[in-house]
Amino acid sequence: MSNPTGLIVALMFATIVTMAVVNLLSLFAERLKATGGVLADVGETLWLILVMLISLSMFWQCIDILNIEDWSFTEFLFIVLGASILFFSTTSIPKFKISDGEIKRLKENRVFFYLMASFQAWLLLLDATLGAAPVFFIFFRLICFGSMIAAAVSSSAKALWLSSAAFVASLVILIVLQSLASRI
Repeated sequence: MSNPTGLIVALMFATIVTMAVVNLLSLFAERLKATGGVLADVGETLWLILVMLISLSMFWQCIDILNIEDWSFTEFLFIVLGASILFFSTTSIPKFKISDGEIKRLKENRVFFYLMASFQAWLLLLDATLGAAPVFFIFFRLICFGSMIAAAVSSSAKALWLSSAAFVASLVILIVLQSLASRI
């Protein structure tokens, strides 16, 4: 291998992202087992799916990581930080509670949205570090960052629409970015 440091960084990154995927699969299995094969909480299920798609899309970053010849320890820590933020977000998927016929978001959901906003900020810095992102990617990432902050701020409010809007915006942006990334 002509780039052993890039391989080490990519392996560590992929390992942590894989742990996030395993955590999500465990959550899916736990929810399916608890509900008898039906994912009852639609909001939670949608966020699980979105974070799974984000996690799987991160494996494409390994290609960019392998293309960098010289890595410093600080850059290595930066890469591990992003994968770790993604992993920790999988431990705090939003939950909703129904009482008196009304859907209420739990205040603990803020942790997830703040972690996802941090992850979007990390992606912005990663794009700048790797030099791999066209300018329009930064625009889309800023929208994702804003939608996650909005969802975090509103996570204790009764209006479920903001969390739903953040989900839809994030999903659309993820699909657009991934389809554009494969063509660039």
